[in-house]
Amino acid sequence: MWSTAPDLASFGLAMMKAVREEPNTLLSPALANQMATVQSGPRSLGFEVGGEGKARHFGHDGTNEGYNSSLILYPETCQGAAIMTNSDNAKPLIAELLRSIADTYHWPDAMPSTVMNLDPQSPIAVARFQGTYSFTDISGVAPFKIISTGNGSFTFDRGDGHREPLYPSNEGLVGPDSGVIIKAISPANGPAETITYSRIGGRGVAKAKRVEPKP
Repeated sequence: MWSTAPDLASFGLAMMKAVREEPNTLLSPALANQMATVQSGPRSLGFEVGGEGKARHFGHDGTNEGYNSSLILYPETCQGAAIMTNSDNAKPLIAELLRSIADTYHWPDAMPSTVMNLDPQSPIAVARFQGTYSFTDISGVAPFKIISTGNGSFTFDRGDGHREPLYPSNEGLVGPDSGVIIKAISPANGPAETITYSRIGGRGVAKAKRVEPKP
């Protein structure tokens, strides 16, 4: 879908009004609520969903060659933002803009810049995380890789040309550019078979399993 930031924001506002069951809405409240309710993993019908109570939100990030965007909507408070950029490397900027908007307009989810302690890379961390993974609750997404750089960090390779650094931390692995947090959840020790992928603030948690890379 091609759009402009004002048109995307107008669509988001129309969606929130339908979820709030306001009169004369673009979509029926029943359909809008289906689109704003989790169906599989963090996904609904066209959106990613997260949060609870006033912090309940839905939206979607967009990525294409040369572009990155983000739409996030809080129907309980009728707040949100639509951000569009013309850069392959704009995710850090989008994350900072969302945090600034959340702080300025007192969103129910403050999106704080979490402080994490970085740990030195160790053979244990390399064995634990390095590998190829595939999402279990998100379909149509290519496997991604976590690669050791050998200099204290890892590289997250999304499989579509996007790569960013990951660092060992008290949370698992963290990507300071995008706010990605990767945690190993099973088994308790050794190479991780199942991991979680989320963002700082707990948005969009998804599970992934280790897979053998294709030859």
